[in-house]
Amino acid sequence: MAYQKFLTRGGAKNPGSKEIPDGTPGCLAGLVFVLTGVYDSLERDQVADIVKNYGGKCTTGVSKNTSYLVVGDEAGQSKLEKGRKLGTKTLTEDEFLQLIIERRDPKLLKEKENKTPSPEAKPEPKFKPEKAPLEKKPEVSKQILKSPSKPSAPKIPKIEPETKVKVEPKTEAVARTGPIETELWVDKYKPASCKGIIGQQGDRSGMNKLKIWLRDWNSNHLHRTGKGAPKPAPWGAANDNGAWAKCALLSGPPGVGKTTTAYLVAKELGYDVVEFNASDTRSKRLLQENVSNVLNTTALGFGHKEVSHNRVLLMDEVDGMAGNEDRGGIAELISLLKTAKVPVIAMCNDRNHQKIRSLANHCFDLRFQRPRPEQIKAAMLSICFKEKIKIEPSALNELIVGCGQDVRQVLHHLSMIKAGEHGQKMDSATAKKEADMSKKTSVKVGPWDVCKKVFSAEDHKTMSIFDKSDLYFYDYNLAGLFVQENYLSVTPQAAKGNKLKAMELVAKAADALAEGDVIEKGIRSGMNWSLLPTAALFNSVLPGEYMEGTMHGQIQFPSWLGKNSRRSKMDRILQELQLHTRMKAGVSKTAFNLDYAQPLRDFITMPLRTSGAEGVDDAVQHMETYALLREDLDGLLEVTQWPNKPDPMKNVDSKTKAAFTRKYNKDGALLPYSVTQNVKKKAKEASDTLPGEDDEEAGEEEAEDESIEADANIKVKKHKTEKPAAKGKGKNDGKGGKGKAK
Repeated sequence: MAYQKFLTRGGAKNPGSKEIPDGTPGCLAGLVFVLTGVYDSLERDQVADIVKNYGGKCTTGVSKNTSYLVVGDEAGQSKLEKGRKLGTKTLTEDEFLQLIIERRDPKLLKEKENKTPSPEAKPEPKFKPEKAPLEKKPEVSKQILKSPSKPSAPKIPKIEPETKVKVEPKTEAVARTGPIETELWVDKYKPASCKGIIGQQGDRSGMNKLKIWLRDWNSNHLHRTGKGAPKPAPWGAANDNGAWAKCALLSGPPGVGKTTTAYLVAKELGYDVVEFNASDTRSKRLLQENVSNVLNTTALGFGHKEVSHNRVLLMDEVDGMAGNEDRGGIAELISLLKTAKVPVIAMCNDRNHQKIRSLANHCFDLRFQRPRPEQIKAAMLSICFKEKIKIEPSALNELIVGCGQDVRQVLHHLSMIKAGEHGQKMDSATAKKEADMSKKTSVKVGPWDVCKKVFSAEDHKTMSIFDKSDLYFYDYNLAGLFVQENYLSVTPQAAKGNKLKAMELVAKAADALAEGDVIEKGIRSGMNWSLLPTAALFNSVLPGEYMEGTMHGQIQFPSWLGKNSRRSKMDRILQELQLHTRMKAGVSKTAFNLDYAQPLRDFITMPLRTSGAEGVDDAVQHMETYALLREDLDGLLEVTQWPNKPDPMKNVDSKTKAAFTRKYNKDGALLPYSVTQNVKKKAKEASDTLPGEDDEEAGEEEAEDESIEADANIKVKKHKTEKPAAKGKGKNDGKGGKGKAK
């Protein structure tokens, strides 16, 4: 929370409201200052410049050499704590300015006054800290704001050229509008009840569904008698009330009010909210330690606050649970939901994320849509009336559409209009500029929304060719693949039921995509990134023009990615098989795939299929003939398996397969190539050396591991009287993998 406040904190509250006292050169020499927090009239870099120009020094960390710690609002707790331990003196902004006056050299100050006499100069009063707020002393701001060119205005004391500090008061807005408003409009006009949420007042809205689900949660799960409600079928999701689910998943684009809805619904029903958001580490281990206590108990003291038995766990931005910090978080959350004793509300922006799809199967799925422009317009007109903003209704509508119907973006733009207006009424042209600006600064949309816009005839009415081309650049790595995967799912408007015309449009779109593939190959292989606009034209704009109309069915994720990944895997397996069989076959990778792979598979598996356990020796002998590893047989079966064809090893029982593996590992055939293996010692072997044993004994064991019998390229001849090798020490025990016996 402290880090989030640090990121969002602003500058000085009343910039330029206090005069900088006239110091003398070197008056702060020998002093070391550390600055922390937000000051009233000075920015931190301005304070640092004053200290340096007067001979002082500024550092970032508190140490025993620090003379003063200059503290403002929202100061760093770590610096304050360290300052208390070291006994460092703390100063406010007023005390810092007073320190400059107290450390002035009277002789240098008198000499300076004699050198620069001024008939209009007045004796400088002793600096006194201002205790009253700025609005209660309007005469101070008036004196500062008067132009210095007028003879009647008192002059601000000047500093010598070698110690001059540049301070820009920037108080024009203060004089024009009074006290500066520091509260964001998003917080100022935040809904206080569920009735104030824009676009969520319908009977079938996400807010009402969430309210019913949370109201009945205890009766459906905690105090339930008998079997719980069954999960409805996918085609019956429209009438689903979520009685079966312990978690509700709120999904939708940013700015539609998901978090606000969750908080207000919980407040209205008397629930306490325990939140874990994206700023918290939500890994598997921390979820087990922290969240499991919240979910599996009905009474909890959370920190210093006693939380009642009616509480709800809020997991915000669960689609951001990825990477090393939140590893395993989604899977652990799913497992915790099965035994949860309190309701859970999860929220995400990207509902189609791969991890969210697995979570959605265990949640009551509530999808929030952006409010309609007229719904936002009514609420914004009320705010404009309260803030006395002069804007035409048509201009406001342009602004709302330009912001993508994001309520937060609209409020930010209205606050900027309020700060920059000079009494003029905003017309449609000015609002159009604001809307274009908001489009450029709006939140990035996902590839599913982009694909929908590419083929939407309704959206094309207000889009230029540049706007259509910009859709490709939301994610140029995926945009073309999404278009290629879904262009056949669109009913073109230009065909109007004519199947022949529809086929012609499909053929034109396919030709454009083929041209786009050629262009992308030139971009990727030759690093010709200047061709990206051309690729956008062929991969997105032209197919969208030909096939614009109505999309039926769900937008599918590009299957090419999975097919390309499988192709790479098959290519790697064939490369390994071709290298391992080179001594016997000696053919290229393509020839092995076309002519050798399937006969070789049948040659090895036929004894197992026909003779069962009796054919194990023959199958192992065939493997040794072609110098194949045990993993090579699995790869060979995968490469030669065609769709809708029976698996040749399907009728081989598990005992025969196990006997085949044991026989192969026991024989340990001599291979004409090296096999790199990282065999980890078992826990028992790793703990063989006890703390009381000498290091020499451990060294002897390592020497045994490096003996000639353990070499993978040497086959040890076994005698009839030789006893079976003991387990461990790299010897093969007939149960593990290839091991060191090879």
